[in-house]
Amino acid sequence: MQHLRLAGYKLLLTGYRLENLFEAFESFAIFEEPDDGFLPDLTAEIVVDHDYSAQLMPDALYEQSIGSVVFLQNRDRLVFVNDGSPFTCIEFSRDYANARYFFDSKRCQSLTSQKDQVDFTLYMELRRQLAAYLFCRSELMLHSVSVLYQTEAFAISAPSETGKTTHALLWAEHFGAKIINGDCNALRVKEDGAYLYGLPWCGNSGIYHNEHAPLRGVVFLERGEVNKIHRLNQSESITRLTARSYLPRWDALLMSGDYLAPAERLAAKTPCYALRCRPDKKAAEILRQYLYP
Repeated sequence: MQHLRLAGYKLLLTGYRLENLFEAFESFAIFEEPDDGFLPDLTAEIVVDHDYSAQLMPDALYEQSIGSVVFLQNRDRLVFVNDGSPFTCIEFSRDYANARYFFDSKRCQSLTSQKDQVDFTLYMELRRQLAAYLFCRSELMLHSVSVLYQTEAFAISAPSETGKTTHALLWAEHFGAKIINGDCNALRVKEDGAYLYGLPWCGNSGIYHNEHAPLRGVVFLERGEVNKIHRLNQSESITRLTARSYLPRWDALLMSGDYLAPAERLAAKTPCYALRCRPDKKAAEILRQYLYP
């Protein structure tokens, strides 16, 4: 049994072979023993060598196949069946608060040799669960680098290889800022404003910290020969936030609804900017003037 705190939410992880956490989760673990009043927001259970055929859906409303993966969905839950995965079946509740991962040890010649594969698959599937859980609460998981400056944080979002990390490193070098996460952050709106949460998923950056801070803004980075910045209007902000978010595109019911709602909620509370720039100190100085006038 493991207790994690992800994006401010409590995850209870139970089941087979959990004596060691995946390395990226270590700083997100709740090490103190929870008291009797501990109520997790999310649960994930690994079930080993169990007949999961009962989890399939004769009453499925939606069914689709992508490669070797079959998706089945009704009004109560969603099931993934994938014979090529260590978890041959994964079941999510409708709001993604609960998940079960069915692991077939007979498929693995050696559990030791399969440990990295099993760990990585669980690592990525938990990201799927959290991203969808946030989405159901009108919150976002954004593909972005996050920077902590003074007591607030901002997110830099752009396609891979655009220069997000390079720009964040300029802030660290010249302004004493800290990179919270190099690839993936949770953005939540609370009663007193918007907040950014670092997450254990960090792409190839290797940078992840279990920290959160008030969200100063979101910056959409573009390459350019001249450093220019402008604030986006509500419509532009919503479009870009949605495009750069981890949306539950596999979930036909969620995506058939108002999938813009999380971005709309965030854009109403947080300024968004478009920064076209060179990878130099001047670009960081211009952004600082906008974010911290």
